[in-house]
Amino acid sequence: MTERTDALSSLGPCATCNGREQYFESAIPLGRTQEVWRVVCPCGIASMRWSVTKIAAASMWNRHMAQYERKRRVSFPVKKW
Repeated sequence: MTERTDALSSLGPCATCNGREQYFESAIPLGRTQEVWRVVCPCGIASMRWSVTKIAAASMWNRHMAQYERKRRVSFPVKKW
């Protein structure tokens, strides 16, 4: 139970909608005996890669959101007059 609480509290906001209502989605692919996890935002943004633990899924989400934000800043630089 602490893993779930810690993982949820460590999630950063969504880079698309700036929301904080993300949730964990799990699946058991063929050939596996344990669940794999990913983070999903209600706006439709989700990690494409799955992780073995919720903590790893949260870490991947935060990295993905940080990379998305950096790419967005480079693509649309703010001009200072």
